[in-house]
Amino acid sequence: MSIVLNVPCVRLHKLFLPHIMEFYAANKAAYDLCLNWQTLRPLERAQEAGLNLARQKKASHILFVEDDHWGFPIDGLEELLAADKAVVGFQTYKKSHPYTPFNFRKRNPSLSLVTDQANLQGFYQGDGPLVQPCDLITWAMTLVRTEVFDRLKINPFRESTRQTPTDSAFCQACLDVGIQPHVHFGAIIGHGDIEPAEIPYRRWMTDNIKNGRSLQEAAPNFGVEAAG
Repeated sequence: MSIVLNVPCVRLHKLFLPHIMEFYAANKAAYDLCLNWQTLRPLERAQEAGLNLARQKKASHILFVEDDHWGFPIDGLEELLAADKAVVGFQTYKKSHPYTPFNFRKRNPSLSLVTDQANLQGFYQGDGPLVQPCDLITWAMTLVRTEVFDRLKINPFRESTRQTPTDSAFCQACLDVGIQPHVHFGAIIGHGDIEPAEIPYRRWMTDNIKNGRSLQEAAPNFGVEAAG
């Protein structure tokens, strides 16, 4: 087994480099990770270079990450491989309030991810299994079998635009040929400056401020004592 680790460096979060290098060092030998390090190139060009390298090396998979994310679990590759899906990625969340999930399902399955972003809704694991089908998964930490790209009718990295992100173009191309993306709820990849564990408190705090309540008034409802 050989896996290309696709690392774009364009809009670096301060935690991205130390976390991705720790992940790479811990997994390089076990999974024959081949690093595709792309600096100051548009995301679609960096991702296409990763695909080309995977084909050249005859790699079984490509592990895509994005450089405004962090907190890549050291055993995450093992978990994604164990899911045994053509396309599977860990969950992440929006950078700003209300920090909703960045894995989506279509409200209307007949509409395209490319033209109808408003048709999407994020979802949580709920009472469902650890790995669930989704229509759109981001590149936060997503594992794709290289053979998937041979089945697509288009090159999603060539078809993407500013209005059509590569994740939307890729996932729609997968759905068009019957390949189902999946989200893995076994880990939450950090996004922006809010840690996953802080999300419930940050959401509660912002909601109360927007509703005109002081945090001292609202604190008992969150199960904590008011500060001061």
